[in-house]
Amino acid sequence: MIQKFSFLGSEYSFEEAKFVIIPVLYGECGSRESPIQIIRESLNLPSYDQFTGISYRDIPVYTYDLVIPGSHPETAIREIRNVLEHVTTHGKIPVMIGGDHSITIATSGLFRRYVMIDAHLDLYEEYQGNPYNHACVARRLIEGGAEVYHYGTRIIEDEERHIESKIIDRIQLNDIYLSIDVDVLDPVYIDSNVPVPGGISYSRLVNAIHEIQGNILGADVVEIINNRKSCYLGAHLVATLLASLTKH
Repeated sequence: MIQKFSFLGSEYSFEEAKFVIIPVLYGECGSRESPIQIIRESLNLPSYDQFTGISYRDIPVYTYDLVIPGSHPETAIREIRNVLEHVTTHGKIPVMIGGDHSITIATSGLFRRYVMIDAHLDLYEEYQGNPYNHACVARRLIEGGAEVYHYGTRIIEDEERHIESKIIDRIQLNDIYLSIDVDVLDPVYIDSNVPVPGGISYSRLVNAIHEIQGNILGADVVEIINNRKSCYLGAHLVATLLASLTKH
């Protein structure tokens, strides 16, 4: 049997699809190649989502070519944004999978309201001299005029304490961009670039996704270390998100 190398092995064309998986190879060595492994592991998932009963083959998803931006942060953000603009102007819902959370900055200006599922606030002005660092994501989005809400946050750094933060315990917002940094989970589940002990369980995260009532206009899943266990669960997480979106 020949199976197409696309997320969930989907045969949908770009024109037919509602969702577009955008694999972005960018960031730390440990997670940079993880989108490739996540796509591979998606082919090993069960045939349907156990929460919604939706068959994965019925999810209208297309997998974009690998996006490999330049190493300079500002250039990388611009190149990723070009892809996002192409996808959104065709009426598709983008779902990025990537290593570094900084890829979310490329969405600034394309969406108005964000929910960041993350152990951190990511409100640094700059980190290690880089304003496009993963620790600065929410700060750049807010500067771009977006509303940013945080779910699952448990680390607030001194530099971030003076900035008013919107931390929520349920996701009851409409028309959102959902950004999932897997360090929100306890490290026992998925290996991330910045593991933080004491996180939420995998089941709680999945339930939180299924409990979202409002529209999700775009999403990303990031910071997954490139090993088989973590990428398999990452693939399952993305598939869960797609099934939930399809149900709505």
